[in-house]
Formats: sequence, structure tokens, C-alpha cells
Amino acid sequence: MGVLVSMQNSIKTVQLGMYLNNNNCSEEAKAFGALAKEAIVAGGEVDFDEQVVVFLTGEAKKVYEKLKNLELFKRTIGVFDNNDFYCLSITYGNCETGGEGCTDGSQIAMGIVTIKIADVENSSLDLAATLLHEAVDAEIYKYVQENQTGVDPNNRANLLEYYFYYKTFEDPRFATSNAQHQHMADHYVRPIAEAIRELDKNRFSIEYYYGFAWDGLRKYGWDGYWDNGVWKTLQRNDPYENYKITVINSTTFPNN
Repeated sequence: MGVLVSMQNSIKTVQLGMYLNNNNCSEEAKAFGALAKEAIVAGGEVDFDEQVVVFLTGEAKKVYEKLKNLELFKRTIGVFDNNDFYCLSITYGNCETGGEGCTDGSQIAMGIVTIKIADVENSSLDLAATLLHEAVDAEIYKYVQENQTGVDPNNRANLLEYYFYYKTFEDPRFATSNAQHQHMADHYVRPIAEAIRELDKNRFSIEYYYGFAWDGLRKYGWDGYWDNGVWKTLQRNDPYENYKITVINSTTFPNN
């Protein structure tokens, strides 16, 4: 096992050198390279193509690898605007918000956005949903940062208001609340629900997985949205949390 790990680290070190060379050793590349080197030494994961560094271990690392191997991480956040200037670091840390995860933009000037995972005692599917939620928030934060500095990436409602405000300059349709709510349903909520369902081997209908996706976003469903041509309104006492509990209590993820 030690020899295998040593070989893997050697390969990553060579990849790091190639990455720096291909990016002309720019300051942004050096910042990512420093993170990547730290992760390699700690036994973490480095995705040079997507510029993601992962410091997770054990069960949490296994959850991330499942998301990556099924391309669910890339597919879910890919619908949002990605600026290659920034890299993403995923690590453990305390969240002032008290949540299971949070986004830290304190190193944004260096091109680094960090996702902190605070609660690793939750279910693995909950952890997968937290990673996806925070990854989407990080992508939105990168976009907003290009136009408005100093925005709190963990104030999701405020962050999304800025996101839609600046998106309106690109596409006037985003000026209406209906378009905003529809965008969140199509590009945030449903993709996360579909990703969690795929991780769970599609054991239940999609409705059972919306509880993972609507967390923190329910106000975007209360006013209504289109779902496959059908207008739907999320009820304030929606059943999705109970569906979510059913899934959590019966899943074998990530060992499925």
C-alpha cells in the first residue's frame, strides 16, 4: 500500500509541474499549485483540469469521489458561470453560520474559494447534498465577485439577489421574479435532486430527493415554477422532508 501511495503522489507531483508549466507559472497557477502540493502531502485529491483541491478523508472523501466519478459534481455546477481564474478548495472547518457546510471567500483575491465541511456526522447523502449546494454557491459567488466585491457567500438569499441583478445585464428576462424562480428550479434544485437520486441508485421517484435540494431555497418554490410544462407551487408544509428521511433510513450509499 505504501509503495502504491508513493507512486500516486509521484504522478501527482509530475502533473503539478505540467500544470504550472502549461499556465506559465502565473500567480493564480502558483496559488493553486501551493494548495495542490499541500493536498498531495496530506493524501488528498487534486483535479488539475477542474482546478479543485480536496482535503477530505474517510467517508467524506468517498462521498466526493462518488460525485466526481459519476461526473455529478461537474454536471451540477456546470450550468453556472465558471471563471477559470478561480480554483476551489474543499476542506474541513468550522462554519460561523452553524450549518453543515459553508463557503469561504477570504482568499478570493488569490483566486481561491474554499468550501468548509463542518458536520461529518450527518448521513452520507446529506453530505453529498451539502457538497453540491456549497459548490453551486461557490460558483455563483465567483460570478458575483466579478461585479460586486464584499458579498457574503453564505448569505444565500442576498448572494442570489446579486447574481440575478447582474445576470439581468446579460439577459433582461432575469429581471422578473418568475424567471428567477424558474432558473433556480431548473438549474439548482432539480439537478441536485437528480444527482442525489443517481447516487442512491434511483431507488425512489424524483420527489423523494427534492428534500435534499430545496434546503435553504424553499422561498424560490413557494411562488411557483414550471416542471416539465406543469406549473407547480411548493407548499410551505411540503412532504419532501419526510421523503428525505425515508431515503436516509434505507440507503446503502456510499457502499452501494
